[in-house]
Amino acid sequence: MFNNMKVITLTVLATLALFLTATASAASGLLVSRAAQTGASTNTGTAFTYQGHLTEDGGLANGAYDLRFSLYDAEQVGLQVGSTLDIEDVLVTNGTFTASLDFGGVFDGTALWLEIAVRAGSSDGEYTILSPRQELTAAPYASYALDSARIGGNTVITDAVLGTTSDYGLEVRVNNQRALRNT
Repeated sequence: MFNNMKVITLTVLATLALFLTATASAASGLLVSRAAQTGASTNTGTAFTYQGHLTEDGGLANGAYDLRFSLYDAEQVGLQVGSTLDIEDVLVTNGTFTASLDFGGVFDGTALWLEIAVRAGSSDGEYTILSPRQELTAAPYASYALDSARIGGNTVITDAVLGTTSDYGLEVRVNNQRALRNT
């Protein structure tokens, strides 16, 4: 039975890949969504891939395991953020596993930690919580996209609006040529 195992460790093998709901790039000081560039209307969603390494009694784990994932706002104790994700019968091969996690739109730049609990895949018993919690860090493109939203000046960007908050006009340039000016 998995609960009788003496040593359970988890090591993160890959960096969290967090994809924002709208991929964005900055060109000539103007934020332009990739969907607008290509004419496509796509949404990458809020799911990300987590890859981990699981050992049992000092050896590499193999087989099916049930995994439980929860987000917290602190490394220890803290408040849970979002819902708990239970993923049954995750295949672990030579200690390595991969899981697609989707906590919804809870990522707003606040520091979060991932708590993982595990039990044997054929079990309906209690989960064993692995320690410590894993701090989630942003992937480089996610950090860039968050910073790109801060154009500066009095420019305002919301889900559907690009504009200004003053009496100054808004000019849109493409290839450094004025394409649109609103005064």
